Amino acid sequence: MRYRDLDSGNLARTEKLDLKEIQTVTGVEFSQLRLTLYKVAGGNMQTFETAESEF
Repeated sequence: MRYRDLDSGNLARTEKLDLKEIQTVTGVEFSQLRLTLYKVAGGNMQTFETAESEF
């Protein structure tokens, strides 16, 4: 995921998020992922600065 801090303009990214879509006999199942779109003290998602060209 990539995002821009609207207050500072800084750009950041996370590591790749793997999501899956699985066809079953009853339909389609999807990966579930929950993440907070702001920094949390003690959180476990690392972010890295990124360039405008990678945004």
